[in-house]
Amino acid sequence: MGGRPTRPDFLYAWPSAELGFMAPETGIRTIHRRRLEKVLAEQGPAAHAALVEELTAEWISEAEPWEAAANLSLDDVIEPAQTRAVIATSIDIASHGRTGGIR
Repeated sequence: MGGRPTRPDFLYAWPSAELGFMAPETGIRTIHRRRLEKVLAEQGPAAHAALVEELTAEWISEAEPWEAAANLSLDDVIEPAQTRAVIATSIDIASHGRTGGIR
């Protein structure tokens, strides 16, 4: 919880992280409500279901940590086994003003 607006010194995610402001199903039905209603009315339930599936796949893909890292919203995507070492190094850098990479 948080992200860049909370101004963290470092921001990491595991590969399994899902980043977003709401669940895909809720987001799609909220953001694309008019489009979904139009497709349902004009093309029927099958087209509506296909559009929901397409939008869900898009939403999930955009919520992956790799997308956030590519857009510089994350400092890195780390493996869970690296967590302790990355946190320790990050605390050391933040508290002592050191520069250098995470091992």
